[in-house]
Amino acid sequence: MTRNDAQAKKRAQLVSEARAQTDAIQRLETWARVFYGLLALGIILGLWHFTYNGPAAAGIAGIILTILSGALAAVFHVGISHAKKNVAALLRAAGIDLATGRPIDEKTGKPVGGSEEKKASAKRSAGSDFALAKQALKILYGRQPQKK
Repeated sequence: MTRNDAQAKKRAQLVSEARAQTDAIQRLETWARVFYGLLALGIILGLWHFTYNGPAAAGIAGIILTILSGALAAVFHVGISHAKKNVAALLRAAGIDLATGRPIDEKTGKPVGGSEEKKASAKRSAGSDFALAKQALKILYGRQPQKK
């Protein structure tokens, strides 16, 4: 096995791991949204009791629900933010810049594209930013972006 083959295999493993972690992040974000919703429900129940003289059970349930779901939402938020940083580090180790979706030059540590890239980025429109985001998703998921 040559050095290039070993590097290609390592890169494929890193991209595969980044893809798996991205899928896990999406599942965690779904659970985080559930806890955000429960947090809102707990606040509504608490307000109902303490502001509008609702049943005492609603106030107690609201307080408990707010505390539990708020704590779980905070834990998920921190975990998701760390997981996103980990995916970015995996892609950087694989030689891919997550912001641009372009390969990273080993010598400079910056995405491929020199000063002409800086000039082009100043002229870039929102449509081209969207195209770059689709390209990054293509790298992450190994699929072609959907056509309009």
